[in-house]
Amino acid sequence: MKTNKIIIFPVLISIFLIATYSCKKEQAPLELARDYIFVADIQQYCQGNCEETSDWEMQTILAKGHVTGIENDSLMQDYFDNSLFYLKDIRNGIFLEIRIKSDKAGIFSKLKAFKKTDMVFLKGKAEAITATSGEDCTKGVVIDLFSANDIN
Repeated sequence: MKTNKIIIFPVLISIFLIATYSCKKEQAPLELARDYIFVADIQQYCQGNCEETSDWEMQTILAKGHVTGIENDSLMQDYFDNSLFYLKDIRNGIFLEIRIKSDKAGIFSKLKAFKKTDMVFLKGKAEAITATSGEDCTKGVVIDLFSANDIN
């Protein structure tokens, strides 16, 4: 019985030290322009303190997801009128706003070729947005899209 206590104590200390070290380990920044990233992962990574500039702001970003309402002509016309559309991560239903900065006609013409089930890959710029409620401020992200050539 005493032998078990002598073995268990060092094992518990070792586990505690490993857990503490791994929790404090700094994570390398996500490389937003290296691989196409799902919408939910972008939303999770691209957030932060409203008072600080984050490393992801105004960086090139590669995103993948499904265009919400792609087969709904009325909704797509509404998106066209507002120069935006939404990319959805169908794994969990999270949306990301895509703002069209130029080449609106070309972008929407290209989107018309997609179906509801098609994965859309796009390249844009990560733009920080803030939302304030009382004293609380939350920073999030939208993607600025500039060209139809940035959509696959």
